[in-house]
Amino acid sequence: MTRLTTRLAVLAAVPALALFAFAGTALAKPPPSPKAATLACQVTNPDCTEPVAAVAFPSSQDYVQSSDSALTSNGVGSWLDPDNQQGDGSQDWVFADIATVPPPGGGPGAFGFTGFDRHNYGLDGVFEVEWTPFGQDTGKCLQVLRGGVQTGLRWCDGGRDQAWIVHFGHLPLVNPPGHPLYVYALSVIQTLNAQHHLCLTGHLFANTTVSRCLNRDLNASDTQRWSALP
Repeated sequence: MTRLTTRLAVLAAVPALALFAFAGTALAKPPPSPKAATLACQVTNPDCTEPVAAVAFPSSQDYVQSSDSALTSNGVGSWLDPDNQQGDGSQDWVFADIATVPPPGGGPGAFGFTGFDRHNYGLDGVFEVEWTPFGQDTGKCLQVLRGGVQTGLRWCDGGRDQAWIVHFGHLPLVNPPGHPLYVYALSVIQTLNAQHHLCLTGHLFANTTVSRCLNRDLNASDTQRWSALP
């Protein structure tokens, strides 16, 4: 299994953590879906996946992974496209497991996690998100740009501006996603708000940003709640 798949398998065995399922594949994976990442990417890299956010057309299909809008890139920026079956490599991504938020009582870890982080996000995975069209290792990762709002694709360097906490369930003062396969992705960069971090936020045909995590109803359309097509 991949490291992320192994992490999911362990968490799935614990009822309180059963909401966490984001990305990753098993070695004995089923044939690729026509709405998943390209076959070339899946064959080249078993970790290849297609991130989607919980907004679909019609909205009755929100939280149906095969209907939700996909994270799409041209190698410079990224956006949400309601058509999640482009098939041109623009929706192929790999999540690299680069760290873990230390548990309560632990040290600050690689990214200087605070006691608040360790209490609220302890043992959550920290990932780098690389664009991998057709499985090509582009070396470009999703990064929070200077100014702390916009994102772009920049050379992967493992820095805090490219690190994302993948969190299942609810955030402080924010409802959990309305489906067990959806999660929040928080920038590791510290900020002054109730969550101490900003949420990765998709926009239809406009550049992906980080912004204040919003408290929405459990099943509301939400471009801060993410899942992935395997």
